[in-house]
This record gives sequence, structure tokens and C-alpha cells, in this order.
Amino acid sequence: MVGTTKLSLEVSDSRGPSQQWGLIWAAIATVGLLIGVIGLVRHDRAVAAQKKYMATVLATVNNETIRQSDVSKFSSLPAGQVLGILVDFKLLDQAAARQHVVISDAELQSRRQNMIASQHAANYAATASSVNRTELGLDTQLRHAAILETLAEAQVKPAPLSMLHACGIFIKVGGPHAASDPAAFKLASKLQSQLQAGASVAALANQYTDDSTSRKHNGDLGIVENAIPQPMGFDRDNKLFRALTSASLTGVIQGPIEGDHGYWAVKILSTAANPKTDGPLYARMQAIWRSYWMQRLEPGIISQLRSNAAIEPPLATS
Repeated sequence: MVGTTKLSLEVSDSRGPSQQWGLIWAAIATVGLLIGVIGLVRHDRAVAAQKKYMATVLATVNNETIRQSDVSKFSSLPAGQVLGILVDFKLLDQAAARQHVVISDAELQSRRQNMIASQHAANYAATASSVNRTELGLDTQLRHAAILETLAEAQVKPAPLSMLHACGIFIKVGGPHAASDPAAFKLASKLQSQLQAGASVAALANQYTDDSTSRKHNGDLGIVENAIPQPMGFDRDNKLFRALTSASLTGVIQGPIEGDHGYWAVKILSTAANPKTDGPLYARMQAIWRSYWMQRLEPGIISQLRSNAAIEPPLATS
């Protein structure tokens, strides 16, 4: 019995070193294979995640991304219809950061109210829907419009002083008050003297003027300036317009003034350099002037921002 036991023990321990190392290497190979499989799965997942990420990135603007989610937040329109807008918004954000431009909540709220009024909508949600924007998208658009205006305003030169406020009475040659050129000149000269003596412009205009436009304003020609194109308040009389703008800096004019179709008795009430009591009138005209030139500058600002930016893929130029 003892001998049998000893023999079985010897048999069980009879594996050689080469067999033991074979088992060890097999185990190592199995572990390596498992690690490789796990690594391959992780790589595949990383590639899939990268592809998914790239599929949602529509463009980069100076290394900042615009994703499909940005389009969805802005509008229900297809990405192709709004991507250029979002690129411009990204450029404006970057310019605002560089120039420390901040749009306040009060400014944004004011623009919301103005937008509702301009669209005649019941509320802001209806306003946004009417222009194919989400509410957040319309907020984004209004805020960037304010940024663009601020950037443009910084480039607008001071409003010119070549503005004046005038009143006038027009006597038409061949009109109801003067059948001939000499008669029209004579009456206009008489009215010129009365204006200079302090006669009521409104009374004389209601009685004599043949200019229907200024008659509606009792002979008031309004603020006359040559800085922006706008309809004139005196039947587009080019000769009178040139005479008034030439006198805008001196505030002195010799009448009567020959117009395109007759003669004007004219009185200068004030100038931008010497506004007297007409400050609010000049302020309103200067605001119109600034707004006009800001709108003229805005496309150039966007064009400059685009030309200096790294945009991928490049925007279509058409």
C-alpha cells in the first residue's frame, strides 16, 4: 500500500519544466488576446464617436465649432439656409470679445419689443415664428444686430455741421400769383423783405406759396443737409437745395433764390453750428445720419471679419 501511494505521487508530479512553461505562455497569450480585443473594441468605439462628432460639426470659425445643435436652437430651417448667418454671428462674438462690446439685457428687451411691434405680432413667440426663428434664435439675432451696430458706430465719423433749418415761400413762374418771370421775382422779393422784417412765415405761406409740400408745414422746409440722400421737403427743387446747403455753414443767404421753376423767399432760422432752440431737430437729423452711415458700414465690417477669419469649409461667395 505504501509503495502504491508513492508511485501515484511520483506520476502526478511527473510534468517537466517545458510543459509548465507551455501552460504559462498559453495563459499569457490568452490574456494578450483579450487585451487586444478590448483595445480593438475601444478603438472602434472611439472612431464611431469621432465620426458622430464630425457629423454634427458643420463648420469651424477660427477653430470654434458650429454644430447641428446650434442650427436647431436657432431655426427650424435647413442648415444650408442659416449656416452663413451663424458663421457671421460667431465672427461678431469674437470681435465683441476683442473690443469688449457687451449688449445689456435692457437693450435686448428693447429690441424684442421693437421686433414685436414691427411684426404686429401678439407676443414674442409669434414674432419669432413669423421670421422662422426659435425664441432663442431671435434673441441671438437681435443681440448680434446690436453688436454689429456698435462696431459700425465706432467707425462713423462725427455728424457734419453742414445742416440748417430754413423756411420759405415759393412763387411759381406762370402760377396763380405771377404770370411771368419778372412778376414772380418781384413778388418773391417783396415776401423776402417781409420775412426778414419778422412777418409770420405761416401766414405768408398759407396765402402765397405755390409749393404744396412746404405749405403743409406752414412754410417750414425742415432741416436741410447734404450728407445723406433723402427726399427734400420742398418738391425736390435742386437750385434751392444747392443754395441752402452752400449757406449751411455761414447761416447767411441772399434772397430771393431762383429755383427750378420760380423764386423762393427764404429765411434761415438756425444752423447746426448755431442751433438756437432747434437742438432737438438737429439731434434727430444727426441720429438719422448716423443710422444711415452705420447701415452702409455694416456689410463692410462683416466682409472684413470673414476675410480675416479661418473658416472651414469655406463659405460660398455667391
